[in-house]
Amino acid sequence: MLNLLTNIVFSIIGRAKTVEQGNLFSDILSLYDHFGCHRSMNNITNSFINRMFKTVARLNCKDSEIYVASRRMCNAQYVGKLFQPLGRPQIGMENLPLQRKRRQNDISSPLRHLTHILFIANRVITKTRLSPYVKYRPYYNDQVRNIVVEFLKKSIKPNDEGKFDLLVDVGCGSGQATKLFAPLFKKVLASDVSENQIQHARQHNQLDHVAYNIGAAEKQPTVADGSVDLLISAEAAHWFDHDKFYTEVFRVLKPGGVVALIGYDSAIFVPKIFSGDLQTEKHEQRKIAAEMLGATMQERDSGYRSLYVRYQDFLELLPTNDKKRNDEVVIRYEWKKQEVEGYLRSLDLVDNYVQKKYKEASLRGEEITNEYKSQVNPVPIFTNKLAKRFGFTGVDDPKFLVDAVFEIFVVMGRKTECV
Repeated sequence: MLNLLTNIVFSIIGRAKTVEQGNLFSDILSLYDHFGCHRSMNNITNSFINRMFKTVARLNCKDSEIYVASRRMCNAQYVGKLFQPLGRPQIGMENLPLQRKRRQNDISSPLRHLTHILFIANRVITKTRLSPYVKYRPYYNDQVRNIVVEFLKKSIKPNDEGKFDLLVDVGCGSGQATKLFAPLFKKVLASDVSENQIQHARQHNQLDHVAYNIGAAEKQPTVADGSVDLLISAEAAHWFDHDKFYTEVFRVLKPGGVVALIGYDSAIFVPKIFSGDLQTEKHEQRKIAAEMLGATMQERDSGYRSLYVRYQDFLELLPTNDKKRNDEVVIRYEWKKQEVEGYLRSLDLVDNYVQKKYKEASLRGEEITNEYKSQVNPVPIFTNKLAKRFGFTGVDDPKFLVDAVFEIFVVMGRKTECV
């Protein structure tokens, strides 16, 4: 029974491309703890911990998430190992409490542990069921954070504990970037115009020094003048009013404070062995999409101008001479047909095109049948073209496997004394 449960849990986690927040680690570790609590479970314990390390190494997890799990589980010995397959230093591990004693002599019925395992397994499963939008988007990694922090350190130094004073995250969404940067700051204020996003962020917030509030990027009434070390916005700035946003940014920043705008291009799909030019391939795939989607794509492109020029307009309008951009980070995921089509279906561009076709059919008095839905769905058509472009027989070719490449860009500017 326990072996079966272990297989089920890891089968579901295995389909996740990343983890949503650090308490997933706590839950996995708690499962391990209960496997190891009873003498009859020792064999399963060893199998479980090995699989956990391999899973965490594959997932796009963050140091901050592992650290949160470490503190919550009070189990430095095992959580510390999580860093080893990732090739990263064990940040903050020296501050962890001593490992608590395992209950190896616990002779109570395994049923008590099994009940707890089932309860936590349900939480683990729930956390890997991300919405289509979140599931198929890149998770910013530590490299992105380091680029921004190194730029900040040139004008503002952290305290002896390695922490800065105040971080503000605008357009924070569910708090992905907030959680990435939060461990480096004494206080964090995050906001978004979406009540649902803020509610989600609050429900999953595990850090006492982080506060989420509803609010627009262009107006931060609770933030004092000249109080912010770093203001960030991840994948949201293209919705802002440039002028009003920058006016507010440079009101709240300290002298030497930094604004960092982070974004990414739409995924580019390439075969596992690819020696071509990435930008040429991007252009070709956009051309295929344009032929299929026509006016819908043109309308979207005009509304997403800032995104398609990689925030170059934001860089040019930054009211400071101390500014730069960074295009070094590239995040890759290995995807099969299911992930490629899932990503394409999650795009608002595709949804707008399909809804437009449905509306046109309704105006003609036609019934929206399943056959019609299949005919106007551009996803399988694009995916099949992609497969054949890369030498596969089609999208159903069992060997179909591609890399989804996301190019990350960061635009940064510093508030100087003369601003």
